[in-house]
Amino acid sequence: VIGSNIANILLILGVTVLIAPIRIEIRGLARDCVALGTATAAGLFVLFHGELGRLTGFLFVLLVVSYTTFAYRSERQTHAPSADLHAGEAGLAGHVKGSLWVVIVTAAGGLAAILVGATLLVDGSITLAEMLGVSSAVIGLTIVAIGTSLPELVTSVVAATRKQPELAFGNVVGSNIFNVLAILGVTAVIEPLTITHGFDWVDAAMFLGTAIALVVLAGRLTRFVGVVFIVVWVAYSVSLFQHG
Repeated sequence: VIGSNIANILLILGVTVLIAPIRIEIRGLARDCVALGTATAAGLFVLFHGELGRLTGFLFVLLVVSYTTFAYRSERQTHAPSADLHAGEAGLAGHVKGSLWVVIVTAAGGLAAILVGATLLVDGSITLAEMLGVSSAVIGLTIVAIGTSLPELVTSVVAATRKQPELAFGNVVGSNIFNVLAILGVTAVIEPLTITHGFDWVDAAMFLGTAIALVVLAGRLTRFVGVVFIVVWVAYSVSLFQHG
């Protein structure tokens, strides 16, 4: 989750703004940015506390459900910029044509593929960490982060090529919120998390710093900023393997 959020901002948005710079009115995403700040604080809490129990995990899930419900209800009744932005994001999604059974079978097949793919990704990543002699946290912050961020990359590139790069911004913000509150929350409810090693202050600083950069630079995500984002991500990833 930590690695995916960092990659979403530095790598995914970096690639996106190389295709099409983003000029977004941050006031239209004020609510989402507040939610991102909350999620980032929650992620830092887990890193520094070293564990995430079922009760706290349930609180994370409650927060993301409350946020989603509030966003849904408020945007159904207004034509705010955030509502138009999220409607545009939904429009980028594909649609399965056919009968109800075709849709059900397609959805079930997709879910099965995700489960199999996730299992292979985790097992392969653990083996790779052992072969390279680095911690599983390093693999999670890099290889697994890229793998889990691929859907955001595809969506963001599509948005940029359609001259709607602001949709990529909303996609990254939403993904980072759900990564922390929903994914960590649900995981902890199923199995409490204990973090014993593998992370340090640099990872926490990158996690917090990228979230701040996303909000501060929202109105001026130029191609130069995109290059800087990508260079920082590559340098960070290389340093992880060097210090493993």
